[in-house]
Amino acid sequence: MRELVEEARNAQAERAVSVFLELGEPDSRRLRIALRAWVAMAEQEMVDAALATDLPAAEIVGLLIAAAEATAGAASPIRH
Repeated sequence: MRELVEEARNAQAERAVSVFLELGEPDSRRLRIALRAWVAMAEQEMVDAALATDLPAAEIVGLLIAAAEATAGAASPIRH
């Protein structure tokens, strides 16, 4: 079961990485680590939202998008 969960997380993380690469974010180990962590956060957010909130779906999706963008931005190399 654990292996199946890891495979699913890896697939979701690769999808997220692909989106940000298409948006022009440079590929890096930092980006991949950060977006893998975002996937875990997104999983928990969706569980929490389903079980314990009356937030509209659009608000939940907006929060997920904002968190993904912030995560990718934080993983970008520091620009001077």
